[in-house]
Amino acid sequence: MTWTINPTVTVNGVSYTANAVGAISIDYGRNNVWESQRAGYARIQLINLDNTAFPIDLNQSVVVQVKNYAGTSDITIFTGVVSNIENSVVLFETETTLAGITITAVAPLAVLARTQVGLVDYPAETDNDRISRIFSECDVSVAPFDPPIYNYIARPASPNNALTLANYYALMATGSIYETTTGKIGYDSQYSRNLDVEVNGYFAIDPTYVNFRNLKSASSIGELINNVNLQYNGNQYFTTYLSASQALYGDMQATIKTEIADTDDAQNVAGLYLAMRAYPNTSLSNIEIRLIDPTISSTTVDKMLNMYFGMPVSMAGAPVPIYDGTYYGFVEGWNLQLNQVSARITLRTSEKTYSYRPYVWEAIDPATQWDSIDPTAVKTTKTNLVLNPSFETNTTGWTSASTTQTRITTDSVFGSASDQVVANTINTNIGIVLTRNATYAIPITPNNTYTINVYMKRTVGTRATNFRFITKATAASGTAIETFTSGNISASNTWEKLTITCTPTNAGGLFAEIFLRFGSTGSIGDTFLADGIIAYEGSSVGYYWDGTNTDIPSSRVPTLAWTGTADASTSTANAYFSTIPTTTWQNVDTVGLP
Repeated sequence: MTWTINPTVTVNGVSYTANAVGAISIDYGRNNVWESQRAGYARIQLINLDNTAFPIDLNQSVVVQVKNYAGTSDITIFTGVVSNIENSVVLFETETTLAGITITAVAPLAVLARTQVGLVDYPAETDNDRISRIFSECDVSVAPFDPPIYNYIARPASPNNALTLANYYALMATGSIYETTTGKIGYDSQYSRNLDVEVNGYFAIDPTYVNFRNLKSASSIGELINNVNLQYNGNQYFTTYLSASQALYGDMQATIKTEIADTDDAQNVAGLYLAMRAYPNTSLSNIEIRLIDPTISSTTVDKMLNMYFGMPVSMAGAPVPIYDGTYYGFVEGWNLQLNQVSARITLRTSEKTYSYRPYVWEAIDPATQWDSIDPTAVKTTKTNLVLNPSFETNTTGWTSASTTQTRITTDSVFGSASDQVVANTINTNIGIVLTRNATYAIPITPNNTYTINVYMKRTVGTRATNFRFITKATAASGTAIETFTSGNISASNTWEKLTITCTPTNAGGLFAEIFLRFGSTGSIGDTFLADGIIAYEGSSVGYYWDGTNTDIPSSRVPTLAWTGTADASTSTANAYFSTIPTTTWQNVDTVGLP
């Protein structure tokens, strides 16, 4: 079986498919680990088959999707806005005119480049808070952050564009900002890639599908530093060097300017620079993979289409002159080229030494004892009881109540889709219900505590908008036994998380339904969106998960799984929901011994 490409380009809610879509080129990320992050972009060619004007304008939303290998679900490979439009005639004959339009769209980091921030003083704060503060001054959707590591000194007011500032503070902490293909931006700390490897390992690229003609490796003396002079806390300096590297390559000095506040942190960062750069490493700077190879595995195709910044990859079997042995690295950027008949992705990677942060024995406090390790730091498994929680495939299980519901892919919190609910009457208490059938009903146990979180966004009208958790005697019954109601959405055109934590006590309530609703009268056409619905047994932990998506931080090492068919079954998350472990013997890397 060969993967069927068939891309869909949606501009301002209008979808173009099949022969209307020409060539697509998508580029995300940077060239190497030392570079600042840059905005992703897409160049998309559309063909006008009926000699009419395209309804496309600058700054309109652009979403590009393809089907997975099996053709059963959509994968979003780009999200951005139109930044440039070029029109041209492709074919002109007496009675036939075919016009072409090429649009350039930019991903969310472009918003940072056009936004001036830092107009007020910033207080002393952590790396996490500093970058979060910069993002909050921009009109962007933010992905979950890693926990903070370093403390920064206060910054006096001085305007600059947000992209420059965010890159500056992220690289200072040997981390990076990034953007996702679904339109979010985030911050990866220096330990993000460690955690990814520990949870997922390196994805092995089969060299059978690699175009060796374009395979490139690179190393540079410009990457080498063996004498570091690191500025911190205003005008203090910490200097360290590695004489063994100096003996081989000469004295390669660098002054690193930072706003790190603490001496210990400054020494740690200076040591990291030496660990990363005292010896040159060879990176595979260009790995081109043919996605329509007739023998390529479905796993490889889906993994490449779901590419993300920092993905760990490995490859054995490269030509020895290019790389001798098995290569391990992290994806810094990628370029995806496709049309109706061909597709390839080219990965730009850095060798793992430049990114992986090994723990060393000397970094472990010798006073640490077994009784100082928090025994509550254990991974537990929680189950999302909602079978279709984010409308990624369809709206199955959700029943309309005097409304019209439509799955849309132009706005979401998790994944690439949400449910749009439009009022058909002016009446109150209308919306969508999950559910009144045996397949999708939520079984509950009376006197146990349940938490239900729903993301909702009112886009048309001013009605009170909320949700209810209603217990019933049977799966198919609509008769309420106990009803619990959330608070209302507080603003329009903003995603808000509404929460109910309750303990049903009526012994007759053995099932529950979730009713997302307008709680007051209004106008026909009033609209809200819904996404990220979760119901689980237990008190609130504040996170969302299904078998594919979550906002549980990577520091809590979540492992996600569907119990059956994706987006049509319950799902589990195995994670550190309460205390995050600090030092344990198993997370000390013995390879890092000095």
